[in-house]
Amino acid sequence: SSASFYNPFAGVSEGTLVNPGTYTIDMSILKAGEITKVVDPLSFNVVALNNTVMPADDRESKVNFQRKVSKLQAEMGEYSRKLSEISNKMPYIDEAIKKVEKPVDKISKMAWDVKQSIKEVNLKFYGNNVKSRLDIQSYLSPYSRLGSVAYYQKYSTAAPTKTHMDSYEIAKEEFKPIKLMIDELKVKMTDLENQLKDIGAAYTPGRPKAIN
Repeated sequence: SSASFYNPFAGVSEGTLVNPGTYTIDMSILKAGEITKVVDPLSFNVVALNNTVMPADDRESKVNFQRKVSKLQAEMGEYSRKLSEISNKMPYIDEAIKKVEKPVDKISKMAWDVKQSIKEVNLKFYGNNVKSRLDIQSYLSPYSRLGSVAYYQKYSTAAPTKTHMDSYEIAKEEFKPIKLMIDELKVKMTDLENQLKDIGAAYTPGRPKAIN
């Protein structure tokens, strides 16, 4: 295995605990698009400390599970960003539609459909924030479900529990249709933005500008 770090002054993000074994590390500096090696690769051994109350019997399986959780969490983060980008455009689009000096029935309906889709995806992805604050939410969203597993697993040396493994599988399956919904929502937003451009609406952030 190997690990590489560019520009140590930028900081290194923390990952999951690695499996005991031999690893290599090297250091390079990225400056003005050029990478300069600082030191040649060095090998070191990672050993397990004998201070764990419930060490995992199969450390490799445990690390693999942590990595699966991290990978799915990263994918959820990517789609969460996509959803936020779409949501953040809507206030500007609403204002642009208000200023259009043409019939706006069709485009108003398109905007309403996008907003309803955003609400639906938010509810399925994140759950009901109001109910969550009041501690009465019965539905555990895939976002919060996986977040809970990741929190308990990241620095744990114990084997993943059946509950954690089941929660991961549930979150993974529930996330699949949400991904499709967000992909479809991106298509709806593109159609809406193209319609705005066609009717000469004021420019909105993130929308391709018309070519004069």
